[in-house]
Amino acid sequence: MELSFSTYSNFHVISMSGQISSLKDSIQLKSEINSLVEDKKNRIALELKHMEYVDSAALNVFIYAKNVIEKAGGFFCILEPNEYILNMLSVVGLLNVFTICDSRDALKSIAD
Repeated sequence: MELSFSTYSNFHVISMSGQISSLKDSIQLKSEINSLVEDKKNRIALELKHMEYVDSAALNVFIYAKNVIEKAGGFFCILEPNEYILNMLSVVGLLNVFTICDSRDALKSIAD
């Protein structure tokens, strides 16, 4: 798993690529999210267009992130999910749990 960080329209974007297929990867992602929330950076988008695989532990981290960020008064969304991610979220019944943004420009409409 590769992570990179940027900001766009007052969102902190975590761009992910590769695979989340180990507990180590899930722990790393959870740690990064916790660090942002602790720093009061609680408008977070996970950019998933380059993800090849995510396991069930990663799905748990996505749910955790949504809950922690919203509890802190923030906003969480999944940004530009690829077809694999959309299908996976649909199959496990999580597609309607998350706010899905199909482009970075869509973040502007929820920026405030």
